[in-house]
Amino acid sequence: ATILVTVGIGVVSYWTWFSYGHNHLAVDFTHYLENFAEQPDNVQQILLAKYEGRPVTLTEATNILEYEPVAAKGLPPGYSLEEVHLLTMPCCDCVHVICKNDAGQSISIFEHAIDQPVWFGDRPIVECLCHDVPTTIRQVGDRLAATWKNEKRYITIIGATDLIEVTE
Repeated sequence: ATILVTVGIGVVSYWTWFSYGHNHLAVDFTHYLENFAEQPDNVQQILLAKYEGRPVTLTEATNILEYEPVAAKGLPPGYSLEEVHLLTMPCCDCVHVICKNDAGQSISIFEHAIDQPVWFGDRPIVECLCHDVPTTIRQVGDRLAATWKNEKRYITIIGATDLIEVTE
């Protein structure tokens, strides 16, 4: 009986913490999404502070996480790498890259282990194929956020101006 009670308390504690972590993450991402297009530097600093973000190179991220982040394979023409960070999030250690396009607009790229639809709340979604890859698109203000599976991880970009930019 003691073992059963102990296991029960452990399971309830774990699910309470896990649920809190994801709800907290959803609140943080609502703020990030709503303000990224206008204030990318400000919301970036808040995110880094909340999730122990630390600057790394793509090579360091590869060595730490034991896989090559998608940004290490190269960005499309017209995009430049601005920042790379590792974030300690409730779901996983996450590679977070900020790049800019030729127009000077920031694009945020997250590479994470688990799909995170909670980040986007109840925003409507559009499912489509981008280069034959199932992709979920959400409108965030006048920008787009998109998520797709890449090998064993998920890629989420925030700040794309249109579907052409998502497919790039």
